[in-house]
Amino acid sequence: MDKKIVGVIGGMGPEATIDLLRKIIRCSNARSDQEHVHLIIDDNTDIPDRTAFLMGKGENPLPFILRSAMLLQNAGVDAICMACNTAHYFEKEIKTFIQVPFISIVNSTITSLQEHFPPPQRIGIAGTKGVFLANLYGNLLMQSGYMVVCPPEQVQNMLMDVIYGIKGGNVRGVINEAETLFEWYKRRSDVVLLACTELPILLDYLTIDVPIIDTTLSLAQAIVSFCEAT
Repeated sequence: MDKKIVGVIGGMGPEATIDLLRKIIRCSNARSDQEHVHLIIDDNTDIPDRTAFLMGKGENPLPFILRSAMLLQNAGVDAICMACNTAHYFEKEIKTFIQVPFISIVNSTITSLQEHFPPPQRIGIAGTKGVFLANLYGNLLMQSGYMVVCPPEQVQNMLMDVIYGIKGGNVRGVINEAETLFEWYKRRSDVVLLACTELPILLDYLTIDVPIIDTTLSLAQAIVSFCEAT
């Protein structure tokens, strides 16, 4: 049987894309090069900022995302995913546009959360302002029986500073601010949902002493499961 191929719409941001690829490799049961997941990545760094658009301050990224999706579909992939939470605001439009399955980071994360931290739990959402504006996780979490902790504007601003510091390659420069953020969540949450694919990159630099759900890891596990399913 031919191996399944998964297409990744990347570049949102580039390091977050690399983090997804690394986690796919680590989640795999492969014992050789040939048994690893076959991926085709479009690291499309031209995709406009998703949060800026949702805040009414930037160009619509959807046409760029759909262009990447078509490029991957034409390359023969069996499914498509995106290494970006905020971009899942466009999930419905993407699914309508493509003719192959779409592996959703949101659905993958909810599944992982229910498996590891069944409700009721207080789930602190940490993501971009776009994630909160789009309400990507809030309603789904509440429908699943969770209590949702959304940060006030001051904390959202700190999150944006940390996220864009990571995007700019200055991870070490935002460590102190990140530690302050997670202390805020620790006091109010049972589990912190890292709802931006930049935030899990911090896990290589600091220890977070509150349970977390890494959305990038959840997506990686879903991709491996898709590819290994008969």
